[in-house]
Amino acid sequence: MEILSAGFDRRGLPAVPARAPGPRTVSIILLVCAGYYLGARLGLALTFQPVPVSVLWPCNAILFAAMLLLPANQWWLVAAAALPAHLLSELMGGIPLGMVLCWYLSNVAEALVGASLVRVLHGIRNPFVTPRGVLVFLIASLAATSSSSFLDGAFVLLNRFGTDDFGALWITRFLSNSVADLVVVPVVLSAFLARRHGASRAMRIDEAAILYSSLAAIVVLLFNTHLGIGAPAAQVCLPIPLLLWAALRFGPGVTSGAFAFVSLVTIWGAGHGIGALASIDPLQGARSVQFYLLCMGPTLLFLAAAICEMRAGTASLRLSEQRFRVMLESSRDMIYERDLDSGRLAWSQDGRKHLGYLHEDDLADSEELDEAVHPDDRPRAELARRTALERGDATWECEYRLRRPTGVYAHVHEQGFVVRDAERKPTHLIGALKDVTERLDDEARNQQLARESHRTAMSEFAAIVAHEVRQPMTAILANVEAAQILLASGKTYEAQVAAILESIRSDDLRATEVLSHIRNFAHKGEVAMDPFDMNAVVRTIARVALPAATRFGVDLRVDCRDLPVALGDSVHMQQVVLNLVMNAMDSMRDTPPEMRSVSIATRSTGEGHIEVAVRDRGHGIAPEHHDRLFESFFTTRKEGMGLGLSIARSLVNAHGGRIWAENNPEGGATLRFTIPVEGPAG
Repeated sequence: MEILSAGFDRRGLPAVPARAPGPRTVSIILLVCAGYYLGARLGLALTFQPVPVSVLWPCNAILFAAMLLLPANQWWLVAAAALPAHLLSELMGGIPLGMVLCWYLSNVAEALVGASLVRVLHGIRNPFVTPRGVLVFLIASLAATSSSSFLDGAFVLLNRFGTDDFGALWITRFLSNSVADLVVVPVVLSAFLARRHGASRAMRIDEAAILYSSLAAIVVLLFNTHLGIGAPAAQVCLPIPLLLWAALRFGPGVTSGAFAFVSLVTIWGAGHGIGALASIDPLQGARSVQFYLLCMGPTLLFLAAAICEMRAGTASLRLSEQRFRVMLESSRDMIYERDLDSGRLAWSQDGRKHLGYLHEDDLADSEELDEAVHPDDRPRAELARRTALERGDATWECEYRLRRPTGVYAHVHEQGFVVRDAERKPTHLIGALKDVTERLDDEARNQQLARESHRTAMSEFAAIVAHEVRQPMTAILANVEAAQILLASGKTYEAQVAAILESIRSDDLRATEVLSHIRNFAHKGEVAMDPFDMNAVVRTIARVALPAATRFGVDLRVDCRDLPVALGDSVHMQQVVLNLVMNAMDSMRDTPPEMRSVSIATRSTGEGHIEVAVRDRGHGIAPEHHDRLFESFFTTRKEGMGLGLSIARSLVNAHGGRIWAENNPEGGATLRFTIPVEGPAG
């Protein structure tokens, strides 16, 4: 046994609660019930006695229209709403229950067939606003009424109700239901789906009043009085001009209403033996009215739909033209149309003014436009147009210089379209000119800026090389001078000279290595991420910087804690630490000798990074200099180059770390940087 959770269906998806019918649906269902009952009473009233023939049976058409108004999943509500009205109206006429239920089934079947065909072939839109929709409706009505008439005839014979044969039953039901579809369905759908037009309502109401009053007078006198009896047969055409007036001026809604009025008055008069279509034989009179309406109804529906479609197309075209005009006027492009036969040019509003041509006679023909093109660019522009014309291309595109009235040339970009007739012969050229002078000037300025940036970058790179090489070269020079002093003393200092030579060799190797790494970094833009020991880097730089610290009277201290293996380029890290240490010692030139100290400390952040901090006891960082501290060529010393901290930042960022500076509470500043480790921090 399957147990389903509340709120979920059998697929495990959230269950969608069934929607209760909305107010519109409920109103339509109530109207179906009432309309079906009244339609049955009206159909019985329009029967030509003593022959039980109803010229128009509205019940089926009411179901048909209601199903077109509602979604398909609510059609069962329409059928259910019609059942009590059907039973009430039919049983009151003394018709056996079996026959009543059979007719109910055939009526519902007709509505289902018609509505389904309209939905499949046309969709859920109003079918009476386009000729195709009207054609779909007529096909659906023909299929529905013919099939339901077969059911009606079969049910009558099955229940042995009546004396007519099957053919007579079929033609009677078919004509009655077809006339009902033409009269009832367009009126119902138009009443619910018609849109209110924004045109002069007062004028249209007055015009509609004149139309309906004239139509009522003619139709009543012609078909519902004794005045029409014995008149020429052509008199039945008198309502047609007024119905055409309705179709041309008011569309499908008013036309269907006018046709329904004519139909009811005509049927009523003929059924009572008066009017132009009255006949001694009731059956013949019924047939005359039915064929009269069947001939006139589709014609009016097609005409009204065609007028409606044409108006919709005209309105859409007008709206498109309005939008195009707004876009054209708001655009700074200069649009022209060139007539290839006459050579005349028609320009968009203010089109020529963008170039400085203020008069309507300026650039009025093709020759003037061609002459305004720069002589060097004229062959290229003419070739682009001629190629599009000769090859059958639809468009062309080119750039050239166009002379302004002042004699100065503007750079324009032209995009054109070739208009051809039905025989593919070119008749017009439509071109759009866009002033691109500013764009070309911007491109020229950008190229100049790029060249200046390139020169600046080369200068900065040269300064970086000089800055990085200066330190080992200064150390070499100092060692050479020390060696010269020892040699000049006349004494033998073999150990000291050997140490000096080893220091010179070490500085030379370090300078060579620095140059190599700078060259590789400049070419590749990336660093080699290899494992190394940051504590070893710090101790090496401490030994390198010790002579300078001794010379400046700086107490250099190192605090190296246990670290995980770092990931990066050890030589680059030596440059970073050395730059920070030298910057720290330079900041203490004005500090009393007994207070001069620099400490280098390392620690693990525990977040996959190693932190190195260089602390000094100098003057600290001024607030106005804090944001510019790591900028290239920014320095507070006259002899400084302002590249040490900038290089340090570039190298740290290349390693995926960050560098920052902060003032110490007790004085001086601390510069810190982080780099990633090879694995989790220990």
